[in-house]
Amino acid sequence: MRINQIIQSAIKKSVRYLESAPHFEKDCRELTRQKWDGAWWHMAALYEIGEVSRIPKAAMQSGSL
Repeated sequence: MRINQIIQSAIKKSVRYLESAPHFEKDCRELTRQKWDGAWWHMAALYEIGEVSRIPKAAMQSGSL
């Protein structure tokens, strides 16, 4: 049960990160494909574990900037 709580916590953390979305603004200098902690990585990880429905729509729409 503890592992499930850890996974759910990590999922929530990724979703919150994607909801904050300053990394999608055109003037932002963060690379959206920054390895291991960029927005693209969070979306890819959620997709891989079958949680794509939890990715905020705004993040998916802005991901092509």
